[in-house]
Amino acid sequence: MRKGTFSVQKANPNSAKHNSRELAPKYLIDTSAKNYYELITPDNEFKNIAQTIYKQKIKQTMQKKQVENLIQETVLTLRPEQNENDVKELFKKLNKKYGGHELLEVAIHRDEGYFLKDDIAYYPTKNILNKNGDWYVCSNTSIKKPKVNDFDTKVDINEFEKVYNIHAHAKFSMFDRELGKSARMQKKDMSERIKFVSDELGLIFAPDKETSRIKKSVNLVKDEHLARARANEDKKKLKEDLEVLKKENAKFRAEMKDYDLLREDWKKQEQLNKQLQTDLKDNKIELSTALEKIEELKKEIFHPTITINNKQAKYKEVANYYIKENKTLQEQNKSLQEQNKVLESKVIELEEKIVSSATIIANLEQKLKNIISFANEKIKSLLQFKTWNNYNLKKSSDWNKYINTEREDYWEELVYYNPDSLDTLYKESLETELINLDDIKLDDLDLDLKESIEDKKNIEEKEIKEIELKENKENIEVDFSLPLNR
Repeated sequence: MRKGTFSVQKANPNSAKHNSRELAPKYLIDTSAKNYYELITPDNEFKNIAQTIYKQKIKQTMQKKQVENLIQETVLTLRPEQNENDVKELFKKLNKKYGGHELLEVAIHRDEGYFLKDDIAYYPTKNILNKNGDWYVCSNTSIKKPKVNDFDTKVDINEFEKVYNIHAHAKFSMFDRELGKSARMQKKDMSERIKFVSDELGLIFAPDKETSRIKKSVNLVKDEHLARARANEDKKKLKEDLEVLKKENAKFRAEMKDYDLLREDWKKQEQLNKQLQTDLKDNKIELSTALEKIEELKKEIFHPTITINNKQAKYKEVANYYIKENKTLQEQNKSLQEQNKVLESKVIELEEKIVSSATIIANLEQKLKNIISFANEKIKSLLQFKTWNNYNLKKSSDWNKYINTEREDYWEELVYYNPDSLDTLYKESLETELINLDDIKLDDLDLDLKESIEDKKNIEEKEIKEIELKENKENIEVDFSLPLNR
């Protein structure tokens, strides 16, 4: 059974629009067609009547503050079967018992309340919202005052039960027409009036100091039920989280059975499981954090990457694995070092041979240059004689006499007297007879590079002497019978 209410406050200027649904709120759960609204006496009309009666009976004008406080309003809890007639009858009885309580406006609202599903209450605009005909809930339950965009999950409203908060809005005045003034009620009479209203309407009398205002009285039921709904929701979530944690720990223990673990490992797992359950119940951690802690403990017992026989390796096995790997790497490194030493030795040997060969070749080239220079000088002398001989052989009858002279300038003299023909013949022959170092290939020479330089020098001098003897021999065989043409 619902609790009876009768908290009074000064009438709000906009209460008539709210009561008549001219200004419909957004927290409705049903059509307003089921409502009832009746304006018995307009506010201004009643104020004029009251001032007139007051002046007639009291013989003075009603003060402005009295006029402003003439009209009050209250909210009455009703049972589903009750209607406006029950409200009107109640105010007649109140007037008869306490005076005043003249009813000016009455409204019955049957379109307010909340939705219920799985023992959880969803209040419009607080927990559920109608957007363009579809209903949405806020998936993030931690938001206490969600905004429009926070309602992000569409739901089927037919799966929810409608719980109506049927109530009446009554606008009334404590001004008593027979007395010509307002009926006064002492503070001690307030509780008695609430009990009277509760008894007349068949409701529970449960006075509460916090229900002295309409706003508090109306929302009290909502807040209490919402608090219970949130508590139920939290319990449901905790139950689900504990179930997930239970399954994850069972999986963890199943993995541990595949290894020959120490008792210490099992103890760590048991202690962590108990601690995580306690922390979840005390709302100290989230489920995601609990699962992360389980994974951290796994890393202490199992290796995250290495597997042995298709199973995650235990940390002791991992240690042995790395010791073996390190030994293999050391052996490979030793082999590479030995190979490197061999290569270094070969490189040094090759560099020495290259340096030695370069020195020998340089020496040989210099020797060849010296030989060629010496040979070319001899060739020049021999060619001079040959050219002169061929030119004058048939022209001179005194050749023998001339050739046996000891004059050293005979060639210059011949050229002087025969400048064109003799000099030209000599120069043309000289270009083809002289030796050029670029024309000689070392590969064509049969040379022993290991032979000492001194031995090579002796050989070269010997060869030069032989060449000179041979050339001299050829020159001696020339016919000297022809005279020199001077």
